[in-house]
Amino acid sequence: MDVSLPPIDATASVSVASDGAFATLTLSPPRNGGAHATRDLIEAALADANVVHGVRGDVLEKLSRSPRYGKGDTIAQATPPTTGDDATFSYTFPRVRRVAPQVNKDGSVNFKQLGLVANVYENDVLCIKTPFTLGTPGLNVRGLPITATPGKDKPLPLGDNTVASEDGLQVLAATDGIVCFVKNLVKVLQTHEIRGDVDYSTGNIDVNAHVTIHGNVLVGFSVRAQGNVTVHGTVSGSIDAAGDVFISEGFSGQRKSTLVAGGSLCAKYVQNGTVMTETNIDAGFIISSTVQAGGQVTVSGNKAAILSSHVMARYHIECSQVGAPQMSTETTLEVGADPYLMSRYRQIPKELADLHRQLEGIDRLVTMFVQMQQRGKLPTDKEAELKKLQALQQTLNRRQVNTQMERQEVDQRIMTFGYGTINARGKIHAGTHIIIGAEAKVLALDYDNTFFSRTTDGLHMEPAHPLPTV
Repeated sequence: MDVSLPPIDATASVSVASDGAFATLTLSPPRNGGAHATRDLIEAALADANVVHGVRGDVLEKLSRSPRYGKGDTIAQATPPTTGDDATFSYTFPRVRRVAPQVNKDGSVNFKQLGLVANVYENDVLCIKTPFTLGTPGLNVRGLPITATPGKDKPLPLGDNTVASEDGLQVLAATDGIVCFVKNLVKVLQTHEIRGDVDYSTGNIDVNAHVTIHGNVLVGFSVRAQGNVTVHGTVSGSIDAAGDVFISEGFSGQRKSTLVAGGSLCAKYVQNGTVMTETNIDAGFIISSTVQAGGQVTVSGNKAAILSSHVMARYHIECSQVGAPQMSTETTLEVGADPYLMSRYRQIPKELADLHRQLEGIDRLVTMFVQMQQRGKLPTDKEAELKKLQALQQTLNRRQVNTQMERQEVDQRIMTFGYGTINARGKIHAGTHIIIGAEAKVLALDYDNTFFSRTTDGLHMEPAHPLPTV
């Protein structure tokens, strides 16, 4: 050291990156016995460079204690911005449906319930949107803000028959139907199409929509729809539709299947099954079936026969051949009353007989227990049983009275409204039962081209009416 030279203290300089992302501290060593770098020196250099944010306290402390000369040290770092999150969607239904049979509580497997569709109702929430976020701005080492990159917004995946909620954050069903996810859009289908048969590959069908089946409905399988059902093949299974049912070929119920329509039915034939509709039935022929229509039944075409069947219509039956010679099973044509009313008319006597049998047995037990009680010989454990029997006796008596009143009401309604008609344009064979309201007749002879109606004098027959020309 040259004592003739003045001492020079250590110096500190701070350089800041052009974007303010970081600041670098460089210490120059002292000379000629000058003072080493101190914390105050470093902080003064930071202040001169206007570095006010992100100062690294650990580096500042270390360099204050043990200065490093001639080396650049990062003394401050910016706080980077946080990038915003993109908008995301969560769905209330599985976008990809897994075909699997239903496992019952007892461990058994139902291979006819595959869960292929997801039913929804109007205003159901189908999708929920989490909005994009703006992100959090950062600060550079000089304390100036660094703009954040916002997340990306995404439009609601609105497909057919869906609408946005008022806040724009939900996809709602605009109608009842089947929800699905197609080409990144949520859709509610109003028609469910099946390209082949309803069988083990599809399982039973239960949808809040119309159904179109391009194949057949096999025996043992069912189709339930809140709309119309169209089948381009045959139906051996069961159908329950809120709307109309159209079957290109026909319905063969195998003596175990039923067809229910809230509207009408049109089929080439109805055979070995049970059919109930709210309005009309049009078929080519009806064989060995029970048919109920809230409107009219029309059987027309080349065969146009009703054989071994019970056909009921509220207003009218239009047919050709009815019955056949020496048939073992009778054919019944019934008009002039609501089919449900006639069904109750036949059920009520059975219900009353069953109630009478139950009451007879209970009355005997109650009488026996009461007599034992009066003699002081009724065991304690039988007293509670007596009270239960007496309560059941009262319930059954009330039910018996209500059922008898219903029977009177049904009888009166049948007498009042029983004025439908039957137009048989072909041969109607002996043995056929004709029922119009409360009037009934078993034909003892064959009749050709006969129109049946009811007057105040009873059943009336006249020549069949021609079909209206179109």
